[in-house]
Amino acid sequence: MFPKKYTQKGKIIIGIYLISLLTIVIISSSYIFGYVADQPEPVAHTNLDNVDEPIDLANGVEKTEPEDVPEDVPEKIPEDVPEDIPTQNTIDDPIEEQDTEVTEGPERDGNGTYSIEDLKILKEAHINIYFDFQSFAVSDEAKASLESFIDVVKAYPDESIVIEGHADGYPNFMNTAMEVELSSNRVKAVYTIMTANGLDQSKFVTINAGSSNPISVKKEERQKNDYVEIYFRDYVIKNINGK
Repeated sequence: MFPKKYTQKGKIIIGIYLISLLTIVIISSSYIFGYVADQPEPVAHTNLDNVDEPIDLANGVEKTEPEDVPEDVPEKIPEDVPEDIPTQNTIDDPIEEQDTEVTEGPERDGNGTYSIEDLKILKEAHINIYFDFQSFAVSDEAKASLESFIDVVKAYPDESIVIEGHADGYPNFMNTAMEVELSSNRVKAVYTIMTANGLDQSKFVTINAGSSNPISVKKEERQKNDYVEIYFRDYVIKNINGK
């Protein structure tokens, strides 16, 4: 068994060493097999979705949240739908026409220009109110003419009106202070009547001409020089003497 070079004593020592080594291996193996046999078999996790759920450390069990139980929802009861539902007027339905009062006024085109008929009215609406000598009282006849003119003015509310006062200065027509004052009072008398009838005061232009623009210089016609002239400002052209 041993080479011949070993002595009897050496052979005995080597044999004891081998027996001890073998004994240690056998004992170690028995411990290892015993430890392995005592370990429990691993169990696979059956709910991977709940891995992150909290664990109750006090009781060593997983905490589970109570499931939400839906409350009883009352069934929605459909409302009663009327069989006949009124609708808007259709093409075949007659539409009730409303009676509307149409107020006639001056006709203008798309550019705001008056018609030929309106332009004629504006140019011809030019009246003279005559006064007695040295008076500024408006006579009944003059008031009637003035009221007719006021009706025309109301049809053209955007137009400006000129009230031009005059007084007789025969024979010299020097336009004295008395004549200027008389002419001014006549303008005021006409202006008062017109504005009292609801006309816009801002649409009036007053001129005190005194005796500078007489209608006639003849003695027998001098009464014509006591007058007030009224017209639409933008539709009457006057010369240097105001006529």
